[in-house]
Amino acid sequence: MSNRLFNERTNTVLLAENRYKTKQRNLALMKFATFYKEQGYDVEYFGQGKKKPDLLNYDYICFSTIFTFHFQANIEAINYLKNFVQDKDKLRVGGVAATLMPEDYYEATGIYPFQGIDNAVEDLKPDYSLFPEHPMKNYSQVFSSRGCLNNCGFCAVGTLEPEYRINKNWKDAIDLNKSKVYIHDNNLTAGDFDHFKDIMDFLKKHNLRVIFDNGFDCRFFTDDHLEEIKGVKFERNGLRFAFDSMHPDGSIQEVLQKCLDVGIPKSKMMVYVLFNYTDTFEEAFYRAEEIRKLGVRPYPQQFRPLDDKERINRYISPNWNKELVKNYRMYWMMPGMYTRYSWEEFLKTDTALR
Repeated sequence: MSNRLFNERTNTVLLAENRYKTKQRNLALMKFATFYKEQGYDVEYFGQGKKKPDLLNYDYICFSTIFTFHFQANIEAINYLKNFVQDKDKLRVGGVAATLMPEDYYEATGIYPFQGIDNAVEDLKPDYSLFPEHPMKNYSQVFSSRGCLNNCGFCAVGTLEPEYRINKNWKDAIDLNKSKVYIHDNNLTAGDFDHFKDIMDFLKKHNLRVIFDNGFDCRFFTDDHLEEIKGVKFERNGLRFAFDSMHPDGSIQEVLQKCLDVGIPKSKMMVYVLFNYTDTFEEAFYRAEEIRKLGVRPYPQQFRPLDDKERINRYISPNWNKELVKNYRMYWMMPGMYTRYSWEEFLKTDTALR
């Protein structure tokens, strides 16, 4: 650790997050790295795989929260990082979890968090050098738009990004020296079609492989959208849809079949299937089974309350029970289960909870 005096100016900013394990890089912190470097600051990172900050004193520390269920670990990290700034006002807290429960973070740390999207950094190019050896180093990451026209009760987007807008500088976030792109938009098909077309044209022009992180809304997916995705190179499970309730029943099957008919491999598609929300087991099983029958992977997404602080998701909706939730998740998640066994056969295996 540095021998600098605590009151000496360092001209250094620490970008920090909890030391949780994740496959993703923190996009917000990469944008803040660009922001502070443009102001002449040195930037350091504390989080994944790093045991302690390098200096005794930083001009600013920016701490990013993501998952609400990392609440206790986030609080411990924030209170620890107070030791590395002279004034707690120089420790800035923001992100998804802090936006969803700002009062809880204030009560536990004495720091009132920034909420929502920071427009000062939103359109900046991410500084990918913040994570030089990350497993996703060959990917660019981008939100080309924010918000969603839906207002689903199980989703946090309405609170995090209440207005739909297109990020005018979205192409600047893509490093053409990288061969792959992770696109995090919440609902591209429900948004502006010209923007959708612009994205697909860009991907094809630069021969980029893509993962669309959030599921396309099949209710807005038209033959025009289908025409635009022809020729796009998808990573495995890179073209994602959502079958979160019974409302898209019929349209989701039709859209998936059309994608298959134009030559998109089954392995490139995946469908999120929400369960344990207001649905019944029979409804959730039907939705997953309809996806399986088409040869596409259903991904069981267990509902978690948006203010849940527990590391283990213990929430059980009134229509479910603990054993049913666990067995449903294992059946549709574990390799070889739903492809080898019927539900009744699975319940007789040693894997099933009885």
